[in-house]
Amino acid sequence: MTRLKRWIIDRFLPAWCRSELMDENRRLAEKIEKQAALIDRLNAYIDGLQDALCRQPRIVINGGDAHGDHERNI
Repeated sequence: MTRLKRWIIDRFLPAWCRSELMDENRRLAEKIEKQAALIDRLNAYIDGLQDALCRQPRIVINGGDAHGDHERNI
């Protein structure tokens, strides 16, 4: 399909239109790459947060008070 599109562009579009089209396609491809990288980074951040929340250790405070030693779970 790419070869067909390229042939149509080269064959039927005027030079000024062809150059604008190719520049616009290049800009849009760069924008897509940047957005894909941002999405990947944000998904990695979300995965890290989910892992951290699922693996939270239980906090146990061992300490004594006036009435004796006891263990308190939070």
